[in-house]
Amino acid sequence: MKKELCLPNKSYHSKIIERLVSSLTGGININQCKDTDRAVELATYLYAINDYKVAVELLKSFAYDITYSEKSGVWGSKQNAMALLAYSVLRQGLEAEAKEILIEIFESNPNIHTDETEWIIEDASEDITYYEPKDNWPVDLELTNKEITLGHYSTLAQFTFPYLVSKVIRKDDKRIYEPFSEIINTELQYLQEELKND
Repeated sequence: MKKELCLPNKSYHSKIIERLVSSLTGGININQCKDTDRAVELATYLYAINDYKVAVELLKSFAYDITYSEKSGVWGSKQNAMALLAYSVLRQGLEAEAKEILIEIFESNPNIHTDETEWIIEDASEDITYYEPKDNWPVDLELTNKEITLGHYSTLAQFTFPYLVSKVIRKDDKRIYEPFSEIINTELQYLQEELKND
């Protein structure tokens, strides 16, 4: 099913953003991971460079239409898209609205439930032990700008949903979710820098 997106109607300094906009101009197949992942990736980059309104409009133009299927991994795009949407709403102080968006994530997948979320936090807490901020990367690590940018994007996607589940759904003590929040803030800053220098 082809879905038209609400794309930005302005140009950007970043070649990565410009390429993504160009590749998504004809719309996406919301049943194809490669399409939906690119749309989430673009929205994340727009959010990172503080173009919040455009990022949110892009997310709203497709995220709610993605449905769960046992035969494809496309629902992962929905989770990442809706999590970024909920995160943007929470940053505005609208926790109730953020919770509604998160509940949509849970209700769209029969395999996850809001009363069984311990594993989400446990997995993310274990992932933190492997996290290394860019400032700690080996100096001889040779990566392209695109690879670095994708790495920051992936890390954001990895920790945003657990952070929201912990803070908004579970109402955990902040000692549980603050490490996730710190990683998200750090990765958004790194991503902004990479996109400015692209």
